[in-house]
Amino acid sequence: MARLEHNRELSLAVLRPILSNLPSGFDRVPLEMSQEELKEADLPAELWARVSAHMSLRDWVRVSGTCRSTRAVRLKKLTINRKTPAAGVQRASRMLESAEALRLPAHYLQQIEEGVAEGLYSIKQLQQLIIDAPPCTDSMLSCLSWLLTEACKVEVLVTPAGSRPYFPPMAALKHLQLTFFNDPGNFCRAVRNCTALETLHLHTHEGRMGSKVFRLGGLEMDGLPHLRLFVLKAYAQDLIKVPKGCQVHIQVYCGTDMQRSMWRGVLGNIHSIDASILMPDAPILEVFLDKAFTPLQNLRILNLHVYSSSFVFNLAEFARVEKLCISGRNLNIYLPAGVSWDTLELDAKDKLNLKFEDLNGFLLSVPRFAARFRFLRNTQALQLCTAMALNGIKCAFEDPEEEQDKYMFWYPVEQRPFGCCCGACLDCLVASGQAVEHVAEAGLPHHPPPQHDIFEFDYGPGIGGLFSDEEEEIFDEEDEEEGEV
Repeated sequence: MARLEHNRELSLAVLRPILSNLPSGFDRVPLEMSQEELKEADLPAELWARVSAHMSLRDWVRVSGTCRSTRAVRLKKLTINRKTPAAGVQRASRMLESAEALRLPAHYLQQIEEGVAEGLYSIKQLQQLIIDAPPCTDSMLSCLSWLLTEACKVEVLVTPAGSRPYFPPMAALKHLQLTFFNDPGNFCRAVRNCTALETLHLHTHEGRMGSKVFRLGGLEMDGLPHLRLFVLKAYAQDLIKVPKGCQVHIQVYCGTDMQRSMWRGVLGNIHSIDASILMPDAPILEVFLDKAFTPLQNLRILNLHVYSSSFVFNLAEFARVEKLCISGRNLNIYLPAGVSWDTLELDAKDKLNLKFEDLNGFLLSVPRFAARFRFLRNTQALQLCTAMALNGIKCAFEDPEEEQDKYMFWYPVEQRPFGCCCGACLDCLVASGQAVEHVAEAGLPHHPPPQHDIFEFDYGPGIGGLFSDEEEEIFDEEDEEEGEV
């Protein structure tokens, strides 16, 4: 009895923050109920089922059993993490029969395999499987192929891949995201039987240009007739083929000659590129435009990473793409009149300098704009905000929560910027409704940052990233020193 009372106390502590953050219109337990009344409340199983959709497995274990009707609830989404207690793992195993989405660390795979092999439970209803890593070893993944033959309804699979991955014929698999830690060999052979694939996302653990580069052999994906999105990050290969209508998202170096590279056969398919320019100047930018940018006539998204503060980027050169994202330590951006994008995002780790040739024209021609920075080097961003107010455009502004965070403003307010747009990673699949999101632990609720319209901005001396005269002199001296180096 004492243990049950203790669990009831835990359930109340877990439930209160969850109930207070449920979506509007949700049938709630009145928060003004006393603790004794909550203890005696026997909520219907239907309500518990709706509440459980907003809870992690760890929190559900603490709550379930304190009310008789919770035993009738079968969870559709199970999340096992390294902090999940043994009771939680056991309970998750018993609920696998009805679960449609499972997320777990790689080292639990063998435990799940043993239970399925012994007939203790089934995973035939799973539609989404997410395996977290690192750390990860080939031995942890040794049972994955066998488990996938049992999970015949899986449509979304996110997993690390071993040295020589193999996937059995999976007629339902539509979305595959793989992380490689070692050279995977001829990867094409691993997925040639997954003919229903629509999106394929491949990347190394480091996931950035300049990280370890593995060779996959020939990437002949034209045998996957339904493939419409192929994302390849931080890899090098000898050959690539994709179906005619497949969009390709890749990473390139600034000096890559696309017409002589392994991409030459799919130039018309390349929809998005991530490019890095270490020390941009006029000659280097000209090489990038001539060899990497110009040959891609169907390019729609350009993510450009730069590492210099002295070079001024004239964005007229990139006017033909629909979405332009530029990031770097310090950014000096010139926006000429008469150019436009569907989306423009500027992300400065430190200082951002904007110069508009036609401020009002920019607002009329660019429907989505965002800037992130620690310091602004002039008042044109403030002028942009004023122009938005005069034109009736509302803008969201976010203050940094930590010292190392940055200021950010964007419009339109309802579309938060700086998210991934590849369409094939887990975040994109969740955003598009093709995958479900797994709930985080209670006690760590995600509260969206407050949004303020333009009339609430307060730019005092040294506030909001604007400099005082003394600060400007200091940073001018620093820039001169950087230029000397």
